[in-house]
Amino acid sequence: MKRHRLAACACAALFAGGGAALADTSVETFPEKFFAIDFPATPKITAGIYQAVTAGGTTVPVPAEIYSLQQPGAFYQVTVADLAGSAAEDRHALDHAIAAFRRRPDLALDTAVSHSLTGSRFQLCGRHFGYVGDSERLVYETLYYNPNTRKFYEVVSSVTPAAQSRHGADVQHFQTSLALQADAQSQLPAAPDYPENWKVYKYPQVGFDIRFPAEPTVEAGQYTTDHGITVPATRYWARQGDTLYRLTVANYWETDASPDGPGAEDAVDGAVRLWKKQGTVLSDDSVAISNGQCGRDVVLRTPDNLETRASIFFPATQHRIYIVEVTHSRARGTLDPLDDRRFRESLALATAQ
Repeated sequence: MKRHRLAACACAALFAGGGAALADTSVETFPEKFFAIDFPATPKITAGIYQAVTAGGTTVPVPAEIYSLQQPGAFYQVTVADLAGSAAEDRHALDHAIAAFRRRPDLALDTAVSHSLTGSRFQLCGRHFGYVGDSERLVYETLYYNPNTRKFYEVVSSVTPAAQSRHGADVQHFQTSLALQADAQSQLPAAPDYPENWKVYKYPQVGFDIRFPAEPTVEAGQYTTDHGITVPATRYWARQGDTLYRLTVANYWETDASPDGPGAEDAVDGAVRLWKKQGTVLSDDSVAISNGQCGRDVVLRTPDNLETRASIFFPATQHRIYIVEVTHSRARGTLDPLDDRRFRESLALATAQ
């Protein structure tokens, strides 16, 4: 366990930096695969096979391009796998890969990351992992999946303890230098404009801003997690016509649902499971808001003919779950999609708390 704690510290230090460019790195661009990355030298490119994870947890071989570079004590590799037409092609391909990766007994780092595609407002959610490999080698892996191109990206680098002083900075820069590029489909519409009544309401003591079409009511209450743990929560809500706009903020910190307790690791998944029990699922997808916080986006139809949409986030720096909800009566017509976007896209979370 001591070795894994040391590895976790080393992994955290790796990703804390911004990955400033080094003098001897080479920016390699591969437009046909929609990415660029900085290698310490020109990589070798080979065709290969990637074992992609299916929804059922099994693996299936898919064609891949492998970009790799071996140096004394250090290794760098990007694998780009094409999931199109395979049993692993799924909008939740990243989630399936994460679930499989978490079964590693030596996992020392597991943290969320997001990535803005160059030339687009489109963002991808990803995952950073770190663990101790053979011969005390520190290994780092970062995973992304673009459901539009059906391409899965795995970035791997490693360094031995003896080579840390020589190659550690290169490994740090490499692992954070990936630049994914937008394809024709990865284009989001421009941010919505806001009528005068849609005002920004700031809650700096909690750590967020959000827009409402009217002054919201603020109510203190409770939230029960998927694990049956009750935590304090605050709800902010307002109505406009037949539409309810509501934000629930539940505090996990210093409760049995805290990061040291049960249930915090899958806080978003647990909230999604609870949400799905309220009606028929129309869609369930990954999302990322403007400041890069990754979460889930769920649309339901309830038995009383309501359509409700929720974006669910759990910023690790705040230890709070955010559920941004828009509910509309289908009997009174369809929900204005622009108003839906105005509310759910307006949540702005502080980067630290």
